[in-house]
Amino acid sequence: MRTLNARGYRLACLGLALSISAHSGAWGRLGHYVASDIAELYLTDAARQHIRELIGEESLAEASVWADEMRSDPAPYWQDRAGAYHYVTVPPGRRYRDIGAPAQGDAVTALRDFGRIITNTTSSPQQRRLALRFGLHIVQDLQQPLHAGNGRDRGGNDIRVRFRGETMTFHRFWDSTVLTSTGLNRSQWVGDLERRSLLRAPTTSDTDPERWIAESAALRETLYPVPRNIDDATLTSAQAAARTRLAAAGIRSAAWLNQVLEAPPPAGGDAAPASWWRQLLGLDAKD
Repeated sequence: MRTLNARGYRLACLGLALSISAHSGAWGRLGHYVASDIAELYLTDAARQHIRELIGEESLAEASVWADEMRSDPAPYWQDRAGAYHYVTVPPGRRYRDIGAPAQGDAVTALRDFGRIITNTTSSPQQRRLALRFGLHIVQDLQQPLHAGNGRDRGGNDIRVRFRGETMTFHRFWDSTVLTSTGLNRSQWVGDLERRSLLRAPTTSDTDPERWIAESAALRETLYPVPRNIDDATLTSAQAAARTRLAAAGIRSAAWLNQVLEAPPPAGGDAAPASWWRQLLGLDAKD
């Protein structure tokens, strides 16, 4: 039986991660890249400089998909805890503020903690880099309507649909297919959103996760009942909605980055609970 050396094991994990991220990460690689390219248009000079200091030659787009690529990592943090940080659950007719996060946390609590880590002067560069990558990813995830799940079908992952002869989950359709079906590449997507006047400079209201969630949950409700066969009319409607949400993902990514990278350090206190850090510190070596 052939065994993998350390390098071979890491390459195998990376290949599996790329496969997983193409089907389970919000927006898929294309969507996250487009959102990050939009964010680049609206970063302040100070935020841009901090980003370069933290991620070096890595592009913002590459940083935005890192959390999905780590899904296949066998470490307990990624297998047992981090999955919950990609979404929130808001049943129909409810508001996130009335429900709050479950005990294991969710996208909102993780985003809050990652923001604290970035602004805390005692955080190491590795900790801040992890927080930036994952926080950016969460901001973009929360603009995808099925990442504000209804608590019934795992964000559409339990629903199978057919589109142009292929069977897939409804979640995958919204993550990736609704974007790739346009035939537009990364730069064309940004240009298309600009031509449609969907891009604008961020405002302070763009940093409110509860607003993002309310919008995503409201859009999510318009997607049900889910048609088992996605026809052209359904696709056209989904593409129109996706344009608005993808533009929001980029604008709000810039808003969040500008906010946390220019914020004054917190007045005392740890960036995150010690137990939380004990799990993460063992992962920094994988950076």
